[in-house]
Amino acid sequence: ENFTSAMKMASGSSDASTLEQRRCLLLAAVGSTAEKMPSNRTLQNLLKAGLLSTVKAWLDDILTSKVGGIDLLLHLLSNIIPLPVTKEMVTTSRLGKTVSSVEKHRICVGSANEAAIKSRIQQVKERWSASVKALKNNSSKNANNAKNS
Repeated sequence: ENFTSAMKMASGSSDASTLEQRRCLLLAAVGSTAEKMPSNRTLQNLLKAGLLSTVKAWLDDILTSKVGGIDLLLHLLSNIIPLPVTKEMVTTSRLGKTVSSVEKHRICVGSANEAAIKSRIQQVKERWSASVKALKNNSSKNANNAKNS
């Protein structure tokens, strides 16, 4: 509940530098939790409650130069890599499409950070694809085990 409140504060109407700092801290907390404890109940609840939609809104803010810039973009991409996502989460939030579109965005194309951005995007695609497959296989196994019980 406290983390959900913090997420709301990072999406509120504060000035851009305050929002950037809050988002930076929350992304670091989410990313490190996902990396070390992907089945953490709080993380799972945040994902089910629409964390990816919130992150998409934050990414949109970066791409429209409302909040943050290249540093926050690289931080955001790095910290969403380990998230244990399902196909439904990615599809519903449309975050996957937005992440892919960054490669063609002016923040990336021809910039000094183009290689770093593209590398992180590739890592997001690879890890999320693996997560979707793994979680799909787990749910299939659980359904088969329930049938056979």
